[in-house]
This record gives sequence, C-alpha cells and structure tokens, in this order.
Amino acid sequence: MLTEERVLNSQQLCKDLEYLCSQDDTILDDIIDEYVYLLNDKRIGEMQEYVRKELESDDIHTNLIQIREAS
Repeated sequence: MLTEERVLNSQQLCKDLEYLCSQDDTILDDIIDEYVYLLNDKRIGEMQEYVRKELESDDIHTNLIQIREAS
C-alpha cells in the first residue's frame, strides 16, 4: 500500500524529472533507456501498442509508421 508520503515524494520526483528533461534532452534519453530496460516482455508489448496508437492518431507521424511497416 502506498503511503501519502510515498505518493507525495513520487509526485515531486515526477515534477523534478519533467523540469530536468525540459532543460536537457540527454536526461530524458537516459530515463527512457532505463525505463525500457526494466520492462518485462508483456509490458514492452503493451507500450509498443500504446506508442503505435498514439502515433497513428497523430497525422504528422502517419508517414513514419508507414515507413517503419514497409521496412
């Protein structure tokens, strides 16, 4: 069970990370790399599906999806 303190600390960490990532793209790259590394196979599939749906809903990325599928 999450304590109120843990929730507040987690929320603050999210805000701090968001700020740092907005200041330095390499931090975002490092966080994403570590996050994906820690995922199990099931969660990787779920995240790939989420990303696919988000990209499909974004007209700017429609061509990118088509290029990836053609490869």
